[in-house]
Amino acid sequence: MLKKGLLAFSLMFLFSAAALSETVRPYIGFKGAISFVEADFDLGYYNDYYYHHGHRYYEEYRYYDESNDAVFAGSAALGVKVTKYIRFEFEYTHRTEAKQRYRWFPNIEQTFDSYMANAIFDFEVNQNFVPYIGLGLGMTYVKNKIFYSDVKEELADNRFSAGMDLGMSFVLQRHLNLDFGFRIIYLGGMDIDYEDYYMYAMDLYCGIRYTI
Repeated sequence: MLKKGLLAFSLMFLFSAAALSETVRPYIGFKGAISFVEADFDLGYYNDYYYHHGHRYYEEYRYYDESNDAVFAGSAALGVKVTKYIRFEFEYTHRTEAKQRYRWFPNIEQTFDSYMANAIFDFEVNQNFVPYIGLGLGMTYVKNKIFYSDVKEELADNRFSAGMDLGMSFVLQRHLNLDFGFRIIYLGGMDIDYEDYYMYAMDLYCGIRYTI
């Protein structure tokens, strides 16, 4: 129901914006990416000490039990170019299953479905090459499968997400762009085994964007 509601809202927004101004140009885009997913248990601050020239010194540091995996991410976006330099879009991204392995905690397998509202700022160098930067806010449906020996527990929920894009777009023809970029996204946090658990992804992507 939530997915259908978000899609319906996005379509209404796009067609309403196009009707209000002749300068507004709707577009649709598709991307594929190598996604490096990192998920960390935050174990808090610890005190350590060392000796130097006969003196004892204390040091405080933060410790994580970390794991990462490389997966495929595919996304589809509906957007509008409202000015020469500004675009807004709604984007859905699915990441294939990441397998996380930890030193002190159970193994976890996870999938992510992200729904983001993005604002993109284009910096036109010339008619054929356009660098851009983007900022996004939304939510991610996180599904974790936690393996305790022979017992599997599933933990799934929607989590707040935020991301940033840096990319460059090449104009193939008047309505068609080829996009390359780098994205870093915070996928959300959970409480697992009474510890704070945070999830991130870094994407290297390419995609096609068609502007009406």
